[in-house]
Formats: sequence, structure tokens, C-alpha cells
Amino acid sequence: MTDSTRVALITGGGRGIGAAIAIALAGDGMDVAINYRRDDESARQTAQLVEAVGQRAELFPASIDDCFAPRWDAMTAAEEWALKAQLELAAEYELPVLVHTPHRDKKQGTIRTIELLRSLKYPEERVLIDHNNEETLPIVLNTGCWAGHSIYPNTKMDEHRMAALVKKYGVDRIIVNSAADWGISDPLKVPKTTDAMRSLGIPEVSIHDVVWNNPVAFFSQSGRFDVADLAEPPAIDRSLLFEQNSVLRGERR
Repeated sequence: MTDSTRVALITGGGRGIGAAIAIALAGDGMDVAINYRRDDESARQTAQLVEAVGQRAELFPASIDDCFAPRWDAMTAAEEWALKAQLELAAEYELPVLVHTPHRDKKQGTIRTIELLRSLKYPEERVLIDHNNEETLPIVLNTGCWAGHSIYPNTKMDEHRMAALVKKYGVDRIIVNSAADWGISDPLKVPKTTDAMRSLGIPEVSIHDVVWNNPVAFFSQSGRFDVADLAEPPAIDRSLLFEQNSVLRGERR
């Protein structure tokens, strides 16, 4: 992959509007991954039109609404191709990578993620595999990757289960974060996990590793993060307005 290489993944790209988008993006200089469900002939014709303007086309027959097939995160060929492309881009710029474990088959998806990383010879110390649980954590710790855990209020991983995992496996390459996504979330789950670890008698130095030293060590690999930058709070004039609007609420005199 070079600086000029751009890739688009088009779901439903074999015909109709999806095919038109694929062809238009190819005309704009992008390689195209064409995902389609059944119509092989239409997909091949779309690929030929992409290649006719000098761009690369790859076909990925898969149904994105089939929730019952053993996929990754639905485990489709298109997803695997896209993950490889992203890893190659990260390798080119020597950046750390965060990989979300699959929702459906976490164990097999985690194993496959590690296989892909090793097939590409991507440095494992620059990879954070996130959303681990009791089943996947020992698999990740058996590699050189970092093991992330997103802490939720009611589902997936909570602070008490997380504290038990730290008690069992130690703190090496383990990171926690407060989930803040489309589901019910709690931005205070990291301090609550800290309290849960204290309640199990985990030493303060180990807690500090999990919630501070480890994430700092991982993200510092980007070369764009320096703890020294946090020594002084940013000088922000909150009285400034943007189009006559302010972030202040009830604080102005």
C-alpha cells in the first residue's frame, strides 16, 4: 500500500446503486472491494468496469444479514480483507492498533485475529485486542499483544469480573476503559473498577499500572502522545463565542 492507495468496501456493490457507487469511486482513483449476496455475473461485470478505469477490484460474496453463520464479527471474507488492509496501513506508518474482538464468536474471532497478525508479521506489542472476557483473556496474554477490557454497567464485562481477572492473571499488558458507546454506558467505570480491585486487596501500584501506566505505555508507541503534555491544563478561554454561542451554561455573569 502506498500513500496514494485508497480502498472502498461497498456492501451490495454487485449491482444497482452499489455498483454505480463502486464504479464512481474507481473513477475517483480508489480500489474497490465489492460485497454481494448471490448475483455472481453482475458482480463480475461491476469488477470489470472498475478494472477498466485502471483500479483493482476484489469480489466478496457474503450476506451481511446472516447472523447465524460462523463469521468474524461476522467473520466474512470482506471483513478479513478490510482488517488486513488496515493492518498494512498501520504497519506503513508504524502506528499501534486497537482491534475489537467479535461480538458473536469471541473465542474463534480472537484466535483468527491473532493468526492474521502473525501472518502479516505485525509487531504484537503494538496491538491492543479489546473487549476481552474470561474466555479470551488467557488467549491474548499468551501472545505479545495488550489485552483491553471495556467495562459496562449491565452487560459484557463489569468492574467486579474485571477485578477478579486482575487478581487471577496479574497486570502485565492489561488495560481497562469505560465503555461509552451506543448501549447503556457509564463513563465512571474505570474508577469503579479501581474500587473493586482495592476491595480484593490488589496493591495500589498494580492498580496504577492497569489504569494509567499500561495505557500510557501502549499509546505512547504512536510517537504522538507525551505525558508531559498533560502537566499543565490547556489554556482555554471559555468566554469565547462561536457564532454567538458559548459552552457555558448558567456560569456567565
